[in-house]
Amino acid sequence: MPSLEDPGPMGIFAKALVRMHERWDFTTPVERRTAFLTQAWGLCGFLGIPLTTVTWTAGLSAFDRGTWTLSCRHAAYLGAPAGAWQHRKGPYRTWLGEATAFYHEMRHVEQFWLTMQAVLGGHLDLPIPEPFAGSERGLLAFVVQQMGCNDHAARMAAKTSAYFDRRRIPLVEACIESLYGAGQPYRNAVLARMAADPEDMVAYGAYRGLLEEEDAYAVQHRLSRMVRDLIGRRAGQAALADVRHLFE
Repeated sequence: MPSLEDPGPMGIFAKALVRMHERWDFTTPVERRTAFLTQAWGLCGFLGIPLTTVTWTAGLSAFDRGTWTLSCRHAAYLGAPAGAWQHRKGPYRTWLGEATAFYHEMRHVEQFWLTMQAVLGGHLDLPIPEPFAGSERGLLAFVVQQMGCNDHAARMAAKTSAYFDRRRIPLVEACIESLYGAGQPYRNAVLARMAADPEDMVAYGAYRGLLEEEDAYAVQHRLSRMVRDLIGRRAGQAALADVRHLFE
């Protein structure tokens, strides 16, 4: 199965961002929000992931695996001109940083989806406690009750678990270690510190070092380079078109 880290889905989203960038200052916040939603739901459909609910917030972005809801910190961003979007502090200082952050958050949705598929399909050597071990119904209850995942999404993951790509096992194991394993107390402490002061750069550095965040930031950075290349290529083509008459 394709993944958001693959060139295909990433290229589709990169081209969409380039089109959004070109039209950004000529569109309304509602139109911009709709464009992001269209891309998010298109990616869900392409990857076979249940459609996630997307909300907009002025706070930190977060994915709620229980309600299958993605809250994005784009509330102010959607109302700003492309060239004027600057943070006083923080990781996203440009239009491109904010735009690709949406893909970053979608990667977290995919991380939970792959984790559910791996667990429900028996693709991991994972100790399942009683009374959840030994049956498909028990595994489903484990994913919903113990892992806190959405019931509907978990049922869909169970039905498609045979299509799980075993190349994703290292990613799934890292996510399980951070969210449910030995790394959970440290992760919770880092998130609490971030929530208390979003501009705490020491906490932010620790946050970026979390296993699931390292993966999402790596995917986001590859997308950023792809978008920059596409914008640069289009700008070069436009400049060439402006002077082409001189050579004709």
